[in-house]
Amino acid sequence: MMNWFNMSARYGLTPTQRFQLRTELATIHVTQGQNDTVDNFAERVEQLCNKLDMDDEEVTTHRFIQGLRTNIKQHVIRSTPKTMSEAVSAAKAEEGATGTSKVQTTSNVEEAVREVRGEVRKLSEAIGRIAVTDEVAALRAQSSSQGLQML
Repeated sequence: MMNWFNMSARYGLTPTQRFQLRTELATIHVTQGQNDTVDNFAERVEQLCNKLDMDDEEVTTHRFIQGLRTNIKQHVIRSTPKTMSEAVSAAKAEEGATGTSKVQTTSNVEEAVREVRGEVRKLSEAIGRIAVTDEVAALRAQSSSQGLQML
């Protein structure tokens, strides 16, 4: 397991740099939100570690596992992953098995919006036809009461 002393020695950090890095990492606690998929969360963790120039897979994997939702985290820890890829795979397996991924992708949401707009358009057209039909019926009734014939 990588600790702060080993990590700082490995990267050749000065005590001041170690303090700054530790402070920055301590203030950034990444957790998987209720609507985050495992893939989205893994990408966020990797981006954060890249931003901090933390290219150590062990550190990235640890941050990922610690930030997972509890039910998924427990499964991943039991699977004892050695790499980020193994941790993500275990998390995705648990996510799929428990149905915890309730997130709609952007394309799914966009498709749903298009479908709703299409239905609204159809309803608007139907309402327009009903209004025209009512107007024609009213005009016919009015013209017949006045003795006029409509075509």
